[in-house]
Formats: sequence, structure tokens, C-alpha cells
Amino acid sequence: MRLQLIFDCETNGLAKTNKGEYPPYNQVWNYPQILSLSWIIYDTENGNVVDRYHFFIKQLPDFVYDETAGAIHNITEKQLEVDGVEFEEVVMKFYTCLSLVNNVYAYNVQFDYHVLLSNLFKFNLEREIRGKIEVCLRKKKKVCIMLLASRKYGKWQRLEKVHNDLIGLPFVAHNSLEDVLATARVYSAIKKRLSKTEIKKFELVDNFV
Repeated sequence: MRLQLIFDCETNGLAKTNKGEYPPYNQVWNYPQILSLSWIIYDTENGNVVDRYHFFIKQLPDFVYDETAGAIHNITEKQLEVDGVEFEEVVMKFYTCLSLVNNVYAYNVQFDYHVLLSNLFKFNLEREIRGKIEVCLRKKKKVCIMLLASRKYGKWQRLEKVHNDLIGLPFVAHNSLEDVLATARVYSAIKKRLSKTEIKKFELVDNFV
């Protein structure tokens, strides 16, 4: 088996970038809160999902719900209140899973990576916890499936379109677990269409911080 972790965040809005560049993730005012975090342990050799995780995040007392974002992801304040799990508990499970895998994948990995690290500060996690999660995540090779898909289209495309084109089926977009599973299917389909050399060329992203 060759195990990878594929993850996705649903957030309370978007990050404030400057010409596509993400600000330092300790500038928490430039990043949205994570409302749900999902990931799977995925065997890229046989395409099997080994394990899956899906959590709503309990929010801080000063949380202000973004109605515009809510209309996209359909996560309600009531869901967060009733079903939300403490962020520290969720990211410690995520950290445990990181130790099992070679690489980390996401459809738009730069967004999810920066938002996740920013939320370690936003939720006031202790420095020791922040540090070990950050170090572990930064050491992993991070693969952007959106960049791989751009090989087919010559430009960025939304996950829904790529999935529909390659898989031929719709899915429930903007549900973090469904997005993760769709990303896995897209990656598996892309692997069948590109050579190993092409995949390595378009596999971003080892070095961003």
C-alpha cells in the first residue's frame, strides 16, 4: 500500500490574498474560520479509501456567521452548535493520521493548507500543539490536484466540472467529505491519462509556507 491523506475544509468565507499570494498564516484576520474539516486515508496504488473522517467544528464565542458563505456550503449555525467538535480534538486526530501517510493531497491545496495552519492560531491552540502539527504538515509533500487537472484544460477549473468531465457523475459539492472523495476519484482518473513524468511535473507543491 502507498497511503496518502486527502483533505478539504469548508470555511466561513475566503482568505484575503494579494495577487494570489497567501499572507502569513499567523495573520488570522486574513483567514476564515474552518466550519468543517474532512479527510481520507487513501491508497493510491489500488484506489481504495482506507479510512474517512468528517467533522463540524465548534466555533469560538465571538464567531460571526457569514451568510454568503452559508448559502454555498449550507452548514448552519445550529449544526455547528449541536454537532460541532472542539477544533483541538479534530486537528489532533488529523495529526495522528498525518503520521501514517507519505504525502498530503487536496484539490486546492494551497488554500486548505494555509487555512488549516491559520486556524491553529485562530482557535488559540497551545504553541506546542501548533508547532508539532505545523512541522509535520510542512514536511509532507503537498500535491495540488487542481494543478494536475489544469494539464487537461490549460487553466484552473472547479472540482465540479473536472469531476463531471472525468467521472461523468455529479456529487454534492461544498460538503467537505464529498469534496475529498470526489478529489480522490479525479486523481485516480488523471493518473490513468497522464504519464508518471507528466504527473511529477504537475504535482505542485513541496515548498510553499
